[in-house]
Order: sequence, then C-alpha cells, then structure tokens
Amino acid sequence: MLDFLRRKKRSFIILLIFFAIIVVFVFWGVGPTPQQGSENQVVARVDGIPIYGSTYEDAYQRELEYYKRALGENFSPEVLERLNLRERTINALIDRILVLNEAERQGIDVSEEEIRKRIFSTPIFQKEGRFSKELYFAILQANRIKPAEYEQSVRQELLIEKIGDEVTKDVTVTDEEVWERFLVENRKVSLNYIVFKKDRFKKEVKVDDDALKKFFEEHKSNYMIPPRVKVAYGRIDKDALVKEVKLKDEELQAYYRKHIADYRVPTRVRARHILVRPSSSEEDKEKAWQEARQKIEKILERIKKGEDFAKLAKEYSQDPGSAQRGGDLGWFEEGMMVKEFEKAAMSLEKGEISPIVKTEYGFHIIKVEDKKPGKTISFKEAKKDIEERLRKKYAIRLARKRMAEFHRLLKETDDTERLKKEAERLGITFRVTGHMDVHTGDAEVLGNDALKDAAFRLPKGGVSGIVDAGKSFYVLKVVDRIDAHLPPFEEIKEQVRKDYIEDAAWRLAKKRAEEVLKDAMAGTDIKELARKEGLKIENTVFFSMRDGIIPDLGLFVARRQALFTLKKELPLYPEVVKHRDGFYIFWLRDSREPSKEAFEKVKDRLRNALIMEKRREKFSQWISELREKAEIEINEELL
Repeated sequence: MLDFLRRKKRSFIILLIFFAIIVVFVFWGVGPTPQQGSENQVVARVDGIPIYGSTYEDAYQRELEYYKRALGENFSPEVLERLNLRERTINALIDRILVLNEAERQGIDVSEEEIRKRIFSTPIFQKEGRFSKELYFAILQANRIKPAEYEQSVRQELLIEKIGDEVTKDVTVTDEEVWERFLVENRKVSLNYIVFKKDRFKKEVKVDDDALKKFFEEHKSNYMIPPRVKVAYGRIDKDALVKEVKLKDEELQAYYRKHIADYRVPTRVRARHILVRPSSSEEDKEKAWQEARQKIEKILERIKKGEDFAKLAKEYSQDPGSAQRGGDLGWFEEGMMVKEFEKAAMSLEKGEISPIVKTEYGFHIIKVEDKKPGKTISFKEAKKDIEERLRKKYAIRLARKRMAEFHRLLKETDDTERLKKEAERLGITFRVTGHMDVHTGDAEVLGNDALKDAAFRLPKGGVSGIVDAGKSFYVLKVVDRIDAHLPPFEEIKEQVRKDYIEDAAWRLAKKRAEEVLKDAMAGTDIKELARKEGLKIENTVFFSMRDGIIPDLGLFVARRQALFTLKKELPLYPEVVKHRDGFYIFWLRDSREPSKEAFEKVKDRLRNALIMEKRREKFSQWISELREKAEIEINEELL
C-alpha cells in the first residue's frame, strides 16, 4: 500500500458511511443538531448524552437497507419483525457511546496517519488492489455523505478497536480447548432417539369453561386482532419525467463553466520507487538519516550503471506494500502523495529516474514507467454527461413538484375517481389497497418502513408527507382504520379450546419425557424405559457439526454442541429436545473419531478462531458492565 506516502495534512483523506461496508462497522455519529419536528426529540440518553430522533432514524434506515439488500427476495415484514431491528439499533447506539466515552476517559487516541491507513486499505475504494481517488469521490457523491462525517466514523471505529484490544489482550486458549473444539466440529456421531409426541397426550387433557377462560385471560395477546388499515397512495418514479425535461444550450454551458473543476483530469503517472528509511532503533536520529542517505546513494549508483530497478526495489526497498512488486506503486495523480514525492514524480517524463528525494518517511528513488498529462475535458466532450446530470436533476425536481400537487389533492378530497384522473394527468401511479395489517397486505406499503409507519400511525383521513423512497416519491392517505381489539371470549371459544388442548399436551409430553430421562440418567436402561412407554427406538445416520442439522430430522445442532461430546460411558444427551411434534431423548449409538493428523493441520486456525470468540465474549461482557454503571434512559414510544 501507499499508506506512508499519503499527505500528512488533513486533506481529502475522508470516507463516507455507506451500505457496502456497513457489515465492517456499524457505528453512527451522533448526527447534526436537529432543528425542528420529531428529529429534535430525544429517543435516549446515555449518562446525559442525548441520542436524537434524527440519529436513531438514520441508523435504523441504514440497518434496514442493509438487510433488504442482503436478503433480497427473502426480506419480508415477518423477517423484519424477527430481526427486532429498532431495539437492536438503539442498543448499538447506546453501546457505541459507552465505549467511546470509556476510550476518551482512558486517554486512548487515534492519529491522522492511522485514519489514512484505514481509508486507503478499504477494499471498496480500491481498483485492481490500489486506492482509487476517482472511485472514492464517486462513492462519496453517490451516497450524499459529508466527508467529515465518515472521517469521524473511521476515527471512532479505530478507537473502539483499540479499546477492544486493550480489554481483551489477556485472553488465552489452552491446548485442551482447541482439541475439544476440533472434536466438536469434526467428530461424527450416530444417535438413538425416542419421541414423546404431543398428540399422544391430548386425550389426557381435561377441559372445562373455567380453565378455558383462565387460559384466555393469560394469553390475551395471542387473540388480539391487530390494527387494519386501508390506504390510498400515489407513486412517481424519479426518472419517469426525464423525457419531459427541456434543456437549452446556454444552461449546459453555464453548468460547464460553474463545474469546470469536475471536468479537469489531473496529471497521472505510473511509477516505481525504492524507499530507505532511517533506523528507528538508532538513538542518534541525525546519524540514522545519514546512514539511510549513504545506503540509497549506493543503490542509485547501481541503477545508473544499468542494474534493473525492479530487482533492486525487491531487494532493498523498505516499503512493505510495494517492494515485492518491484516497487510498483501503480497509477496515482496529483494530490495523492506527500508533497516532496509528488513534485519529483510529476516532474519526470516516461522512463526517467529521479535523483534522491527526501520525505518525512525516508529517502526515495523514483522511476516513472508511464505518464498521462492532465487536461480539461472540452464542453463538447462533456455535453452528454451534463445533459444526463441536468435531466436527472430537473426530472427529480419536477417529480417532487407533481407529488406535492397530488399531496394537496389527497388532503382536499376522498373522491377516488377524481384522484385517479388527477394522478393519470400528473403521471402518478395511484392505488387503493384492501384492509391490511402489518404482516399481510400491499407489498409496496409494507416494504417501505416510512410508508408502513405512516399507514399505521395516522388516523383515518390522515395524509403522510412526501416520502423519498430512493427511486420514487410516495404520498399516502389512510382511507379507513380498524383499531386493534380483543374479540369476546364466546366468539373465539372454540379456537381457545384447541389452543388450550395443544398447550396442555405439549406440557404433558415434556413432563413425561423429562421423567423418563431422569430415570435413565439415574441408571435405568433407556431401552427398557422405551419399551415400557411403547416407544420405538430409532436412529440417525452419522453426522457432524459441519452438517448443521441432524439429517432426516432437520434438527439444527448449532446450539447443541454437547451432542458431539457424548461418550459410551455417558451416552445420554442431558436435556429433552422439543422438535416438530414432540420431545426427543437422544443418546449415543456410535461415533467416528477424527485423526490427530487432521488436527495438526487446522489447530492454529482453530486456536485463532477460539481466541476471537473469547475476545468477543469478553468485550460484550465488558460493555454489559459499562451498561450497569451507566444512567440510560430510553423513550420506548419514540422507537
């Protein structure tokens, strides 16, 4: 990498927050100071530090968009509910503040050089393995993020990593733990099992009205009929009106003059270099620099005598990122290197070799392999690009204007036919949904969090603001609303009866399975116990932790690692397992042990994985301790 060559002063060394790297770190800034409306509301306080609605909503939307992109067609309202995204988002923001506050309290800091290194090593900004300034700015512009916001996020990420390293530095893993993990992951087992099916116990369930009413009272939430709404909404795609935009040549030329900097192509060179650094172990700094100078002078003499530059770079260059490539730095342009290095490189022509160049990092010899002079793209060359930009800009502006007109109409009238005609005139898609709840209904409404929120938050007759959904604008009106309600007991008595019997049968099945397991653990032959229960002993094929499930049964094993540590002398799995239609008792039938030779091949990888797991656990526990000491207030109503 070119990390040590980048300019030291703060310049354009800034990144942005965007979805492609949200997995790498999900730490949001506290956001700008809100001005008006709900964004000004405080959703939480952490030791007096507010988390505003704007910060929370921004973080939530980023998480939501990430999961939508990651899951694609598998994303649904049901999945969203299971993710519990709103609670996870606020907890992530709280944890972030706690950790950063503690880092500050301990005096941990991050240098500009560390920020630069992280920025330039981010793969999303690299082209062919090298940092690309053009790609960097393109992503920056596409995401409409202020550079300083991302630089701050990078700084915070590094702070969290540093304090995480400090908190978990003493984590160790024993050889026994590594071997145990190897066994769990690679040992194959075949299990015997018996099943206590719930349906077998239904006939034992006694039912009366008092029991049903009590069950109904205890499980009211199961019988609540959720709110249902019927909405009318309009949608206009941002690019729908591109063809309607008319542009004059004067507008294009005015844009070109105003944004001429966008059409300047800087000088680019492809160069190699050899770096000799002064020794860091030398106490006499002046002497260290003199020795480095003497060393690079000898290298320069050899180059002048005709020795191969790339070969000498591999042998002597102290730039770890480029030395093995023969000193090749790839293409770079003005503004990407430290001043002295850039000035020397840009002054050379193709094939020329520089004299010795001194920078803060040491001494360099530079060879320019290729060079492309800078130029300004002419208006004629840029015209098509300008047209596309302005058409898109004006089309979006026009789409919003038309949606604002439709928004006014929605407030004025409930006449569906009139709204349909006006929508057609404006180029807006108009739709009226049926009654829907938060899980089932119109996919467009339920698939957009802002629309969904408006639909179920607004009263009957309420109209949302204009919702920017990325590619489209929406506006929505609640045509009808049926609030959540609990139906009378008598109305759903038969369903309550079925649920009561089902619930009781599950409890009886579990009780009997646990009694049998207890007897077996105490020494009674499990086969004899199964015979007395009239249960058939079945068995599985051989499987391992890597399979993920028990074949045929479809039972996930990720949280049941003890299945792979069962021994002949202790064959019983110590818990009954609820699965499908009953409770299972498992015990070891046979096992196939992995070899020591296989262990030797992977033990280092396993050790590192275990250390990482332990570090994550310790860091998580440390954050929990910070939470216990902190004063945390959360306004649940605003989540």
